[in-house]
Amino acid sequence: MLRTGKLDLSPVNRVRRLTDGDTTRLHKTMIIGPVEGESPTANAFLIDQMPHCSVRTHFHVNSQFQVFVGGGGSIGNKEIQPYVAQYVGPSTGYGPIVAGDYGLWYMTLRPSAPAGAIYLPEGRDRLDRSKKMRQMMSAPCPQGTVSAERPVVEMIAPQDDGLAAWMVYVAPGATVPAPVHEGGLARYYVVGHGELIAADGAQLAPLSVAYATGADMNMPLHAGPAGLEVMVLQFPADAI
Repeated sequence: MLRTGKLDLSPVNRVRRLTDGDTTRLHKTMIIGPVEGESPTANAFLIDQMPHCSVRTHFHVNSQFQVFVGGGGSIGNKEIQPYVAQYVGPSTGYGPIVAGDYGLWYMTLRPSAPAGAIYLPEGRDRLDRSKKMRQMMSAPCPQGTVSAERPVVEMIAPQDDGLAAWMVYVAPGATVPAPVHEGGLARYYVVGHGELIAADGAQLAPLSVAYATGADMNMPLHAGPAGLEVMVLQFPADAI
């Protein structure tokens, strides 16, 4: 199964999510919404935090990738900049997420339906203690890191349970196979630069997303005329 989504920042899609009095501090823009009754299901959106906005330490019942695509800031004591990929398992606290002088843009990518943030420490009693805490963050992989000489960079090294993340370069007009790692539940493809021609023919510009399960997880990567840099983000088998 393959679904694709393009970023649309029109006011009807860009929704205020966190405010301070009359000042908007954070927006959420849906890219691919979940389908009722489908599991795993796509749940992909962009968050843009205003400069110096802080999101408190929290956790989710969902597994998720977050891909930092614009601006800068920090998570906890770690500085972040484009492109950093972070995987967080369910019932794993992380944060605070603090935007820098130019704000912070990041995609949240889940294989399950929406669930809100549960803030810490007051939500500690809602942690599922049966879940192993898990948080993995890549080093920054800025535009131009991959090239014809170095076409694939491991952002999160492949793990035994199927978790993995890569940045892949494809030359203009060329087609290459996606990285293969057995055991994953689902994948997101996030366009960083250029254009991805998805298996269903969709033309995906920067910050567009493809979500794939089953046989479509390893879809060929076909670049448009400007070439392609694309992040490939694979969930572990037990992500739900």
